[in-house]
Amino acid sequence: MGKRPRSSEPASPPPAGGTHYDTLGITPKATSEQIRRAYRALARRHHPDVNPAPDAAAMFAQVQTAYAVLIDPERRRQYDAALAAAALEARTSPAGTAHYTWRNIATETVAPDPNERSELDDLYDAFFGSQGD
Repeated sequence: MGKRPRSSEPASPPPAGGTHYDTLGITPKATSEQIRRAYRALARRHHPDVNPAPDAAAMFAQVQTAYAVLIDPERRRQYDAALAAAALEARTSPAGTAHYTWRNIATETVAPDPNERSELDDLYDAFFGSQGD
């Protein structure tokens, strides 16, 4: 059995750009063999020694991280649980209780309570002073 790349990153969803499944172009039901095949093809395509593109090294690292998480059964189980928890939280958040953060401001579709203060209000006040003064 060959060596598996090890990553010190936790088995949590990547911050942006989709899931590890998206990175490898596979579905969450993919078998270990399908994961290996997808990894090998993408590793060959994005390896910095072969691909002169400026982002090849970053993409290669992303492919390696996705493979390291998905090929390890325990890390994959933890990752899938984290994805499921994030999806459940997104579905069960009551309308009108949205809290804007730097991460969700561009994607949030529910209008916040006009009386509720957010991190953005605090930042505005820090630069321009409180509106009530």
